[in-house]
Amino acid sequence: MKASLLKLVVCPGCKSRLVLNDGRTETGGNEILEGRLDCLGCRRGFPIRNGIPVLLVSADYQELISGSFGFQWRMKRIKMFEAKTVYGRGAEKTLADFYERLSLRPEEVHGKRILDAGCGSGMLVHALSAAGCEVVGVDLSHPIEAFELNRGLSNAHIVTADIFQLPFEDGTFDVVWSEGVLHHTPDPPKAFKSLQQILKRGGTGYVWVYSKSPRERIRKWFHTPDLPGWLLVLLCYLLVAPYAICQGLRIIMSFRGTAFAFFDALSPRYQSAHGRKEVQGWFQSAGFERIDTTEDRGTFWQAVWGAGVKK
Repeated sequence: MKASLLKLVVCPGCKSRLVLNDGRTETGGNEILEGRLDCLGCRRGFPIRNGIPVLLVSADYQELISGSFGFQWRMKRIKMFEAKTVYGRGAEKTLADFYERLSLRPEEVHGKRILDAGCGSGMLVHALSAAGCEVVGVDLSHPIEAFELNRGLSNAHIVTADIFQLPFEDGTFDVVWSEGVLHHTPDPPKAFKSLQQILKRGGTGYVWVYSKSPRERIRKWFHTPDLPGWLLVLLCYLLVAPYAICQGLRIIMSFRGTAFAFFDALSPRYQSAHGRKEVQGWFQSAGFERIDTTEDRGTFWQAVWGAGVKK
């Protein structure tokens, strides 16, 4: 954690200011590796672990979500799944999709403050920080991989936080991006409202969720959140071969990348699918304009994404 993050974060419970106590900074670097952030309002304390502030107010669903995704990213870190890509996309493609889907040019986001809600590996955070943005990546699982990728970058921050209790004041960000996250929460519309609250007026919001399709029914058939992690990893690899045959051997992603996508679809406790009109309604009810909702069809999934500008 960089000390500069203190100007952005607040207590996720009462939204009061946080102060650093017992901070231990790495030798020769700018990351605070251990310590505690104390709330001046409600007096809660939030630990800093391995460089990542854990800004969570306890809720029953948090462990159900973080357990699955934490295991998934640990498996990726030890190269059980794809190593340099995420769902078959590298940093260059990820950044290009960001600009295209938001209808923005690189110069339009330079110097802006951006939130990646559900940052996973931290690839987008890293790419945007290199483009001159101040970026905060939040994830409910403890995102060690994202921290290590962005370690030492003065304009990149990684935080453990809950999308329903975000540790930011209203109107903090110029862009709020959330890809593949809301459908893995217990209440996607509520999660969307939480995201739009911290977006500035005139700012751009984006979400990507699973869409209702025949593939959604297949995911439900194989949905096995209670299966032990290692057995689920094995099942995902076993499913790649028959899936490849069904696709006529046209798997765009790598073998390990396809297994990674299977794990992401089969392991989470919460999983929902949404229609294009439904997603558009989220933006409309939150007072967005210039709304664009688009069907997104991949080799493994079908989704709908939406973007708009907050009035």
